Amino acid sequence: MGRAISYDLALMALLGRMRGLRQPVIMFIGLCGAALVYGDAEISPAISVMSALEGLNILAPHLQRYALPISGATQQNLRVASN
Repeated sequence: MGRAISYDLALMALLGRMRGLRQPVIMFIGLCGAALVYGDAEISPAISVMSALEGLNILAPHLQRYALPISGATQQNLRVASN
């Protein structure tokens, strides 16, 4: 995620050299880019866990009622482990 943020900062620096854009516009573009990077970092593990549990539902349909609690516990453990 650090590399994507540095690309965002580099883009903001390049935009700062342009004469037509003002500082609030550049900050808004930078914040939007950072929000997209953060959102991608949050949703990627969630999609991976849900895909794995969907495969479990196909393999063992009788475990379908446990898919949501397992998913929630896994998501929480991933967040705790990443901090």
